[in-house]
Amino acid sequence: MSNILKDIGVLFFSAGEEVEKKSKSFKEKHQDDYEKIKNDMKQGKDEFQKKFKDELSTVKDRVSETIGSLGSSSKTEIQELKAKIDELSAKLEELSKADNNES
Repeated sequence: MSNILKDIGVLFFSAGEEVEKKSKSFKEKHQDDYEKIKNDMKQGKDEFQKKFKDELSTVKDRVSETIGSLGSSSKTEIQELKAKIDELSAKLEELSKADNNES
């Protein structure tokens, strides 16, 4: 009876080693697949982001061109006009002060 138990123990031990080898092989195979998928997804994400930024830039340029062709002022033109108005206001204030001093 002792030999039978010993043989069963050896079989279980051998089966355990075989399962361990197969699980390690399975893990290694699927780890490579996982890494490949992970890298492919990162590359796809990077390409999408670059393409999106390029498209967004193109859209911004087209919107600016369209607004400019409609005769609307650009942000820069509005800032330049504001600066001129501020300058003229300051000159008017100076003239007003000078006129009040003469009186």
